[in-house]
Formats: sequence, C-alpha cells, structure tokens
Amino acid sequence: MKNHFYQSIEKQFHEYIKRANSSKEDLAKLNTLQNFWNKFMNELLINRKKYSKLLSNAPDQQDPLGSVYQFFYEHELTLENRKLKIIVKDPKQREPGKVYTSRKIISFIIDLIKHSKYQEDSKKKKIKNKSGKQKTKVADIACGTGRFLTHWWLKDLENELKHNNINDTEYFGFDIDPTAIKIANQIPIKRVVWKNIDSLLDPYLEQTDQFDVIIGNPPYIESRAIPDKNWNSLKRNYESAFKKFDLSILFLEKIIKLLKPGGWAGIIITNKWLVSDYGQKIRKILLTKTHIDYIIDVSHLIVFKASSTYPIIIVFQKLGQNILEFSNFQTKLVQINDIKELDSFFLHYETYPINQVLQSFFLKSPKNIISTSLNSMNIELLDHFWNLNEKGDTFRIGDIGSPYDLRKGVHTGNIKNKIITTNPPIQDKSYKHAITSRYHVERFHIAWQGLWIHYDPKIINRKTGEYGSFREKWIFEAVPKIFIKLFGTKIQAAVDFLKYYANNSLILLVRKQKPENPIENFFLYNPDKWFSNPEEEFYCLLGILNSELISTYYKIYFNHTHVRGNYLQFYIKDLINIPLMIPNQANSPIMKEIAVIAQNLTESYRLVKIERDEIEELEKKMNILVRKLYKQFN
Repeated sequence: MKNHFYQSIEKQFHEYIKRANSSKEDLAKLNTLQNFWNKFMNELLINRKKYSKLLSNAPDQQDPLGSVYQFFYEHELTLENRKLKIIVKDPKQREPGKVYTSRKIISFIIDLIKHSKYQEDSKKKKIKNKSGKQKTKVADIACGTGRFLTHWWLKDLENELKHNNINDTEYFGFDIDPTAIKIANQIPIKRVVWKNIDSLLDPYLEQTDQFDVIIGNPPYIESRAIPDKNWNSLKRNYESAFKKFDLSILFLEKIIKLLKPGGWAGIIITNKWLVSDYGQKIRKILLTKTHIDYIIDVSHLIVFKASSTYPIIIVFQKLGQNILEFSNFQTKLVQINDIKELDSFFLHYETYPINQVLQSFFLKSPKNIISTSLNSMNIELLDHFWNLNEKGDTFRIGDIGSPYDLRKGVHTGNIKNKIITTNPPIQDKSYKHAITSRYHVERFHIAWQGLWIHYDPKIINRKTGEYGSFREKWIFEAVPKIFIKLFGTKIQAAVDFLKYYANNSLILLVRKQKPENPIENFFLYNPDKWFSNPEEEFYCLLGILNSELISTYYKIYFNHTHVRGNYLQFYIKDLINIPLMIPNQANSPIMKEIAVIAQNLTESYRLVKIERDEIEELEKKMNILVRKLYKQFN
C-alpha cells in the first residue's frame, strides 16, 4: 500500500507533466519522462515553499528534503501499456554507496559515544574559546544530506536548553554528492561547514588530528565498483587498500587519521572486514591505534531498506602517542536483534547481555580476526587453540607448509544442463560420475544418485556468452580425497575413494602436489612418515573435520558473518583457518584411533548395519579422542 508521501509525489509529478504541455507521443517515451523526473526532483529540492504541503508528509521531518532525495534514489519510472508507473528501483541498479540511515540508529550511535565518557575522557584535548567554554569539532566525512550532524546538533540544542549551557560545537560535513550537500546547506545549523569534496582524496582533509568526534555511515562500495581513475590513488594513500578492499574500510582508516588523540568515533559499517582477508590491514590499524569500546552486531535488523550488507556499529577512541600498553583495554560485544532494543538499551544497561573481551585477544588471533559472537567459554576455547599454534603444535590448512589443499568443484556457470546430465552417451569417457552437495554428501557418507559431469572444456562456447570452469582434472582423480558440503549447521565431510567429480557446491580437500624441484622440507611434515597409508591419513582428517570440537571452533569464528538462515557457509577462505595438529610420537597413536573410528562410522553409514545408538557411541568416542588430540580436556 502506498504511503501518503508516495501518493503526494506521484500526484505532484503528474501535475508537473501536465504543465509541460508535451505531446502524447513524447509522453509515451521513457526518455522524455525520465528528463521530466529529474527536473521535477530538482524543482522539489529548490522550491521548498512551493511544495511545503508535500514536504510536510515526508517521513523524516528533521530532514524532509533528504527524504525527497532518498525517494528519488530508490524509485524509478516505467511504462506498462503506455501507462506511467513509479516503482521501487532494483537495489542492484542503484548508485552504489547511497544508503540512508534511520533516525533510531543515528540517535543510538550518538548516545553510545556520549555514554563512552567522551566528555570526561577528552576534556584535556578540547580547545577553549574566549568565554572559557569547551569547543568541540564534530565531523561526518560521508555526510549525505547531513542527518548525523543534524541529530548531534539537535541533541546539543536540547542540552543547551535543559542545562542553560552555551553550545559552541562546530560541525563539519563532507560528501562527494553535490546534490546532497545542497540539501545539507539548507539545514539551519550554526557554525557549520559543508563541503562537496571527495573525503578520501581531497587535499582539504590531508591534515591529521583535526576533529574531536567523527560520526556517520561510510559508503559500502565493493572493489570492482571503484572507478579505475581512483584505484591507484587509493592504493597509494591508504595502507588498508589491501586485496579486494571495499571503500568503507578506507573511510575507517581516514577517520582514525582525522581524529585528535583522545577523540571518539561512532559509525555504522559493514561487518565483512572483521574476518575477511581484505580486512587484515584495517583490523591491525584499528587494534593498535584505537581503543574499541563497542562492537554492536545489528546485522539481524532491517536497518537499511533493500540492502544486503550486514552492519555493525563500532565506537572507538583514538589513542595518544604515549599509550603502548593494550592489555587492559576491554571491548564490549553486543548483539541487538530487535529495533525496539535500541530504545531500551541504556535504560536496562546494567542487565543487558554484554560480553567484554580484552582487545589484546584480537591482536593475538590469526590475522587479527575480530569475532562479534564471543563469550567467556568461546574465548577460552579460541585462546587454547591459539596457544597451541604459538607452541608450534598446530598448523592451519591454508598455511604454506600445509600438506593439504582446498579446491572448488566444477563451476557450471550458465551451462549447467550441458555439463550435468543423468543420461550420458554410452562409452564416452568424458562423462564422469558426479556428486553434488544437496543430497549426495552427508557426514561420513557419499551416495551417488545417477548424475554425470561432462568433463570437457571444449563444450563451453564463449563466443555465445557461455561460461564455466572445469578446474584441474587431478583434483577429482585424487584418491583418497575429502568432500565438504558448502552449507550446513556444522561441518559435513565424507571421504571418496572412487574418483567422483563434483560441482562447486562441494569443497575438495586433497594432498598438495609437490613441485618438480621442491626445496628441502617443503611441507611442515611428511604424512607418509606418520600414517600407515593414505587411507588411514584421510580417515583421521575426516574424523577431525566431523568432530564437535572443530565445528564449534568454526562456528565461533565465522558464525556472525556467514550465516544464511540457520546455516553456516563453509567457504575455502574460512576453511583454510581450521587448525590441524602436527603428528608426533605422543599424539600419533591418538590419530590412528581417530582414523579407525572414522572408518567404522563411514562403513556404518554406508551399510546401515548397526543401530543408531551404536553410531552415537562411536561418535562420542571420536569426539573424546579429538579433544584429547587437541589437549582440550574441559
């Protein structure tokens, strides 16, 4: 159902078209209508008095012109049977980086900063004006139409009236969008500077240590959407421009640079950089140059309409040059699942479930990964694994010296029907037995159900736009190998001895191929030295991967980023972080016991020859052995 604001804009637009006196032929052309649409938007933004009645229906009365601009950004025109319609624009077709933040979220972020003892902690850093009052500089370097700064200003006014204080705050808003800055300029804030600049590259913001507070919602723009003309400049100027970075983390680095020592920032931002490879450098910067006071997971809220980002709110204070000790810094981890909790958070602060983690804990983690789903038990478990790694007892599957590799199956692209079939030609050896994730692989069990893969790269006709990827043949021909399902509530792995091929709904774990001229000690260890045969080796790996301990480790580490419904996604970039024990004289017998039980479980699931309670008993024994292997006795 259309809201009143929607109806008002539609009505005014039809009247605007009538006043244009265009021919019916012109009005049947979408290009003509689109020109009118753009002109109408500009008129709305310029003639505020003329359209005061329409603006009075705007959903955000503190920023009515911003509401208008947001509406035009989120909607488009279409013609159906020569009839004009205004429809919601496909999010994929919208200009990247333009997402407007709700007032509830903005208010909550500002209250968080103030609650983090900003006024108390930064008194010594403030500049005094002539009357002796403290002067504060508040900035938003991706301000859009100025919503964050408007809200901070209104809270300052409220405080001024309530306590009879003089508000000497100075406000600074920067944005690359000229229309957004024109709208912001109409907000009646005193002592404000609005500038239409590229905050990441403009010389105006080259100077560091400028602001006491920085707030906002940095734009999330993926690496591939960043214009080529900016790419090299961003790489030169930002340490965090690493691998396939997104633009929001460069804004985060810029915020840290622009804050004065002791200054505070509160922003809402995608959570992807917390664990991704491309976020590795910004995590190190943040963890060593700031005290992260809050990380609040709001990814379960619909805070951005039609947005697929998974947002967090982060509040931090920039450290001074003389602070080198991080051991006492606590980071508060919070999860908010309902928008109503934003209103009650501070009312029930003393009893709200908040997990506190030493910031140094994240500095200790591999690649400084920051998980938001931690509690005291989780921290104890992760700390145990990391201590094993520090002692040299473990390696990660993805380490350079690891004997193992994780690979994807065949990518069927847009020719799935050409690649996968149930009826192959007789005696055509390019057709291979195939399995897929959905039905064919469970824990300890593979069941072939009549699918074949036509393994022949020549069948892809790239001239007609067909695409796909067959991967190297040796990956599928490897015996043994392990298949891991891409989705599940826990890791589901099965061992293969029959040279099954697979699509990319499965991950394959195989032995690495040695280079032709390997350097000495190319691998951390030689599996052949510790296992009687490859079957024993891979059954041991299978038992470890399917154990409760490893699934728990994975879930703690990656649950907050890769959840789809109640399912985890087991991507290679995450699976490579699974720790495996290095065999030695003490633990080798345990590994062999795990292999025996994993083999028994595989046979049991395949033949269904024993009762369920017997299988559960075997699983229990295996889980106990895996905990013993990892020296985890609790």
